[in-house]
Amino acid sequence: SLKQGSIGDLVWNPKHDVLSFSNDRGDHGFVGLYSPVSSELVWVAASVDTDMQPAWSPDGRSLAWVRAMVPAGNVGYSPLDGNMGNRGPDFAIMVADVSLD
Repeated sequence: SLKQGSIGDLVWNPKHDVLSFSNDRGDHGFVGLYSPVSSELVWVAASVDTDMQPAWSPDGRSLAWVRAMVPAGNVGYSPLDGNMGNRGPDFAIMVADVSLD
């Protein structure tokens, strides 16, 4: 069950039987999958970073999302705009094969 943070980025898979979403918890965030048929909730590659903006492949077998790596203590820091000098943006595009069958 979900007890922390806020839910956003709701996206159904192509068959409309699994819902992907982001769970922002302030200093980190997860991408999750929920099946209303089985009531199964799965966290996809949970980490200490901020995962967001899930997107399904056209066949529904893969999920891509943005993983933003925010250094601790950087108030006002955005990993997507490269405001930490010459390092550039601190994010990665993640992809995973997913199935709740």
